[in-house]
This record gives sequence, C-alpha cells and structure tokens, in this order.
Amino acid sequence: MQIEILKALEAGSTVVTGSHHLARVLRGEYNAFRKNRDDSGWPAPAVLPRHGWMSALWEDCLTVERPRILLDTWQERVLWQKTISQSEQSPELLQASGTAANVQEAWALATAWRLDISRVETVGNEDSRMFAVWARRFQTRCDDDGLLDRAHLPDFLRAEISRLRLPAAILLAGFDEFTPQQRDFLDACRAAGCAVEIAARQTSRPAEVAVRVAFRDRQRTRRRGTLGADIARAGLRYANRSGVSGSAGTPPPGGPVLPQCSGT
Repeated sequence: MQIEILKALEAGSTVVTGSHHLARVLRGEYNAFRKNRDDSGWPAPAVLPRHGWMSALWEDCLTVERPRILLDTWQERVLWQKTISQSEQSPELLQASGTAANVQEAWALATAWRLDISRVETVGNEDSRMFAVWARRFQTRCDDDGLLDRAHLPDFLRAEISRLRLPAAILLAGFDEFTPQQRDFLDACRAAGCAVEIAARQTSRPAEVAVRVAFRDRQRTRRRGTLGADIARAGLRYANRSGVSGSAGTPPPGGPVLPQCSGT
C-alpha cells in the first residue's frame, strides 16, 4: 500500500477510488497491514469507490422537502427504452435494448464532459442528432416526474452541498483524469471546508508505452475489447476540448463521435 494512502487512512481521512476493484484492494491491504502489526482491532477503513461515495452522500438529501427519486441503472435503462420506443425512429431500430444501453452510456459521458446537446444537434451527424432528440425527451420526462438519473447525481449533490455530511478530508486514488463535472463537485467540496488531495499514480510501465494484446480470433477480440465505449469516450473528450461543449474553439468536422445506433 502506498504510504500516502496508509497515512490518510490512519489519520481518519476518506479514500475515494476510481473503481470498485481498487477500493477492494486498498481495504484488503489496509486490513492486512493492521493485522501484521498485531493490532487487536481497528475501525473499518473508509475506502469507497466514487459511485459508492456519491450514493452515500445522496442519503443526506432524503430529508429535503420534495426529494427526487434516484434511478438505479436498470430503471434508467427502462426509461431510455421507453423514450426511444416512443420516438419516430423506433421502427428503424433492430435492437432497441442495445440502442438504449449505448445511448445511456453516451448520455453519461455527455453529462460528465458538459457536452452542449443543442450544438450536437446542430453540427453532428444523423446519429448525433437522433441522440440529441432522445436526450431532450429523456431529461424532460425526468424533470416532469421528479426523477434523477445517475449521470446528474454529482450536479444535484453540488447544489445541495450544505446538506451533505462531508468528511474532513478525502484522498482521491486511481483516477486517470477528472471530468469537468467531477472537478466542479470537488471544488464545491473544498469550498465547503473539505480538504481534497489526489494520491500520486503508481505505474508499472512508462505512461507513454502502448501494449498490444493478441487474441486467437476476431470475435474474441471484439468481445474482449468492447471498443464502442472507448470510441464514444474519446470522441466526447475531443468534442469537449474542441468547442462542442460550448467552450471556445471550432467544432470537429461531422460532430462528436457517439455510439452507432442499431438501425437498418
């Protein structure tokens, strides 16, 4: 375990990780450290994955006068499916459920990177314009029914920052980079008096080295790679930096890259 993380846990800080796997590893390493030190007992280490931490903070908002209903992943998927099935493009889709999954992920990325949906509709291709239409209808339905999707949870919590029981200090571990949405929330935490630190990254190889992994056949490579999300993520980040998010700059030709819809 990194000395920096160990010291933070010993001091009572909360460690927020970029993945569930890293959270499990750090909890195990900390418990092993305390056991090897022959400690007779110790509090459970405050190590949470980012989504788990957001969910824990959400519970502090349940006392508001008119609380929203937070959708879980599958509830949100069903709402996307209904939104898509009720659109004019529905008869053209071969796999509505697969389309809903792709659109749900694209929506989360667009929200995290502050993508301007109206500009996507203006400068994007046909799939991007279709996505923009579905996104507006999805958001309208959430607003009308008092629903909150997971993609907007950090923004909701930021608006309710005074209600949150924030720890005195948090240490962020295992993050490659931070989206504009994440940075806004962390800035709000700092303004509310919570000390926010970022643990140094430990890498087993130079950051600029690419590693190629070969598989026996194309189908296995496709299953293992799951490239759709990576392409969407790269396209949205490029769009954000190039101006489609509303910042200064020139939009990329053809609009941002979004997952292909499962149409004819």
